[in-house]
Amino acid sequence: MKEQILKKYPYRIELHAHTAPASACSHLKPEELVQLYHEKGYDGVVITNHFDPDKLSLDKKEAVSLLLQDYIRAKEAAKKYAMTVYLGVELRFQENINDYLIYGVDEKLLEIFYDYIPTDVVTFRREVALPHSVFLQAHPFRGGMTLCDAELLDGMECLNLHPRHNSAVGLATQYAYQKALRIKIAGSDCHDRGDQGMTALRCKALPEDSFQLAQLLKTGDYVFEIGGASLWIP
Repeated sequence: MKEQILKKYPYRIELHAHTAPASACSHLKPEELVQLYHEKGYDGVVITNHFDPDKLSLDKKEAVSLLLQDYIRAKEAAKKYAMTVYLGVELRFQENINDYLIYGVDEKLLEIFYDYIPTDVVTFRREVALPHSVFLQAHPFRGGMTLCDAELLDGMECLNLHPRHNSAVGLATQYAYQKALRIKIAGSDCHDRGDQGMTALRCKALPEDSFQLAQLLKTGDYVFEIGGASLWIP
C-alpha cells in the first residue's frame, strides 16, 4: 500500500523553509538551502521567510525587496537542479508573536501584507481578500503562541518538525481535526544544516507557481512523508 501511495504522489515539496538575510534567524543562504534540498531529492521548496514587526525598521520597498531577493536567488540556483522554488511568507502582526503561513504570494500581496504588520489578525482577515491564497497558523502550540480563532484560518501547520523547538504537534493535530480545519500541513521549518527534509508534501503533479500550490492545498489531494519513512494522510 505504501509503495502504491508513493508512486501515485511522486513529487516532493518542502512547505516551510527560511533563508538569510531575509530571515535573520536562518543560517542558510538561498543557494545553500536549494542545494541541501536537491541532495535530499526534493522537487520543490517554498521560501517562507519572516515578515514581522522587525521589518518595519525598513520602508515598504526595502522590506519587500529583502524577501523577494532571497526568493529570486533561490529560484536562480534551482535552475541547475531542475527544482521549483515557490514564494511563500511567514507573517506576524504586532499584536503578539503568532506566525501565519501564507501560500499564494506575489510582490503585490507582500506590499499589502507590510501595511498590516502593525495591526492584528482580525483586521487583516476582515480587510484583505485572499481568494487565490491560503492562510494557516504556523506551530500554534509552540510556547508563547495564542490560538487563532479557527474561523479566521484556512488551515493549520499541524506537524512543525523544527528539531530545536517543541511545537506540541499532537495537540496541534488534535485541534485541527476538532475544528474541522480544511487544510492540515507539515513543514520542516528549516533554518540550518540538519533541519532540511524532515517532511515533504507529496503530490501527483508539480505546481507551477505559488498560486497553483495554494490551489493544490485547497484540494486536499496530497500526502505527507514524515522523516523520510512514514506517511501521513491528513
